Amino acid sequence: MTVTSPTHSSITSVSEGGHVVSVGLTPGPDNSSPSDLLLSALGSCIYISLDMAATSLNFSLNDLAVHVNAEKAQSLPHRIGRFDVLVSFNFDGSIDERELILTKTKSLCTIKHHLSA
Repeated sequence: MTVTSPTHSSITSVSEGGHVVSVGLTPGPDNSSPSDLLLSALGSCIYISLDMAATSLNFSLNDLAVHVNAEKAQSLPHRIGRFDVLVSFNFDGSIDERELILTKTKSLCTIKHHLSA
């Protein structure tokens, strides 16, 4: 990942694969804030991990969606104090099978592990 800022008002982040993300101090239609990117990373990781967990257990999830919100900590230093993750999907399995998928998902999501460290 390479991050540059030729004007100090806009930041460009380019991944090793060539994906370009525009980052700004505040979110807008043409850029994301660093917090947005963190929430996106967590949500994407959970989504991918859910799919991997279900597939490894020979289950299929339909209408999968992950919603991530964050709440700032009340004390210094400035940071996110809490993440709320809501996962929704349609699934024909039992409650126990659903719990098995969710448990496996928690063990797979790399971003979750980093944020929990």
